[in-house]
Amino acid sequence: MIRHLLHGLNEEQLRAVTTDHPRVLTIAPAGSGKTKCLTLRVVRLMAKGCPGERILCVTFTRAAAAEMRERIQDALVEAGLGSHVTLPTIRTLHSWGASLIRRYASFFGLTRDFSIYDEIDRADVIRSCARDVGLDKWDRSKIQTLWKNSRVQALYRDRMRQSNAVDYDQIEDMTLKLLASHPEVADRWIKYFRHVMVDEYQDTNLAQVLIVNALVAGSIYIVGDPRQGIYRFRGAEPKTIIEHANDADFEVVHLLKNYRSVPECIEVSNRCVLGEWPPMVAGRGLQHQRHETRSVQESDPEMQSVFSLDRVVALFCDNEADAITRAIRAGAERGYGYGEIAVLARTWSTLRTVRDRLAKEKIPFCFHGDDDDPWATSDGRQLARFLMLMANPADDNMASFVADWGCVGRTRFDDLRRLRSAALTQRAPLSVVMCETNEEWRRLGRWKYTDTHNAFEVACAGIASLEVVDTYRKHELTTRADTLDALVDDIGRRGLTIDGFRDWWVGRTTAEKIRESRDKKSVQLMTIHASKGLEYPLVILADCRTGVFPSDRATTTDDDRAEDMRLLYVALTRARDRIVVTCPSTYKAPWWNEPQPTAPAPFFLQAIAPRGFTEWSPS
Repeated sequence: MIRHLLHGLNEEQLRAVTTDHPRVLTIAPAGSGKTKCLTLRVVRLMAKGCPGERILCVTFTRAAAAEMRERIQDALVEAGLGSHVTLPTIRTLHSWGASLIRRYASFFGLTRDFSIYDEIDRADVIRSCARDVGLDKWDRSKIQTLWKNSRVQALYRDRMRQSNAVDYDQIEDMTLKLLASHPEVADRWIKYFRHVMVDEYQDTNLAQVLIVNALVAGSIYIVGDPRQGIYRFRGAEPKTIIEHANDADFEVVHLLKNYRSVPECIEVSNRCVLGEWPPMVAGRGLQHQRHETRSVQESDPEMQSVFSLDRVVALFCDNEADAITRAIRAGAERGYGYGEIAVLARTWSTLRTVRDRLAKEKIPFCFHGDDDDPWATSDGRQLARFLMLMANPADDNMASFVADWGCVGRTRFDDLRRLRSAALTQRAPLSVVMCETNEEWRRLGRWKYTDTHNAFEVACAGIASLEVVDTYRKHELTTRADTLDALVDDIGRRGLTIDGFRDWWVGRTTAEKIRESRDKKSVQLMTIHASKGLEYPLVILADCRTGVFPSDRATTTDDDRAEDMRLLYVALTRARDRIVVTCPSTYKAPWWNEPQPTAPAPFFLQAIAPRGFTEWSPS
């Protein structure tokens, strides 16, 4: 039934799709067709009779889950199964874990409407706890430093429990505990899924690996690439996928043909991770050799003159923003649309300089940092927190966060600590006590919401009750008032319920924001981490200097340097046709009085030197 869908697959791809081995690991570098293989494997299983609901597909961003769902649905239609079958369960691990916890919320003293905190909410609660236990510099210390204090940890746990709330780490811990310590839950779910598929496995941390392993009763299909493991700061370890490659229980399939990029781009990206791929056990298909990706494309002679005789160009420039602007104009003059050009950098600060230059030159761009995201403004987060509070009225943390929202030159509550104590004494939510002491919150308290209420109507009612926009306009804060109006309109366009807004807001990543706001007529500006999974004909990599690749942090370890190499690899493999790498001749750190001379990144020099690519030259 699906035989025609398998035409065109190379030998390795066909093996990844059709093998019946119960444990399969597919090593899939960028552009090798991994999503196509995973999609067709799912369709093949369903064509053989496995119900879609008995297949779990795990991804690590909602954007990736949405893309996978769309591609599986299209493939099912093409196979003639689209109207007759149920789609697989396609979720992020956090999303699936949260849905599991909501089913068994009482096991943890929660109710089903519990809140989920992102990293910013978690950090704000930790700072609030640090202030209330009397720590010095609670407002300026790093979160990791504050979290080391046992009193802060204890108060944080108490406040999360009182607020009927969890954070991402707690979701992982609770999910694992349900599967490992509650037989009735384990029996229900471990036996339920016949097949578990995990994408981007190199991005898993230990808790996530344990959750996946706990779920597998039938077969497991893992896809990943150690060379793209760039999230160690989140606890991910590429070595987990390497350990599976050494496990005799796994069949290992290598996808080594790249269908995205021209040979020059592939060659330079391979060389930048020279030696990064560790030797494997002989006989496992890995042996003691580097497995380099090979491009299936041929260089187009007509394109050889776009920038130089080579596809990879390096510029050592006095004014980096000007050099990038000229490279963009050169690309546009020779046929690249602005939307086909991406400028990547390790930090947002580098991209802000480029953004300002492009704005001055009137070149259209999309800057994907929080600076240009209205939901990342103070009012955007406060509106989101207000709707989260409406979804979970017991959330005392959210109530305290939005207590003075919209106040200018005054406060609604003089002492929230006293109100917290009163709420504990009365065994009532903080929002209820706030309604008893303030007229604006009393007006708000007359509304009774459920999670099926329209989020747009609730947002309008809340803003009116708290007089937020009216206060901003009264004090001539027109930008804030207009931003808030635009945010409410955005909620209206999405047509979300309160519960739907909560699901949309929690876990909203930069990658998802890029896909939502992507403008095909504008140059795309984003960090390398945000670019993961995307591709562009022309990629400009900025600030490729010593101190960035690798980082010059005093605490940098060998593992950190290895990750820096992988980060550069990810940046270079975003390019389909051409790469332009820029390095400023000087750099001024905030703590230096004068700019200091720089040198090109040794990682990139290692990559270009053997091939003889364009030498570094002044712009």
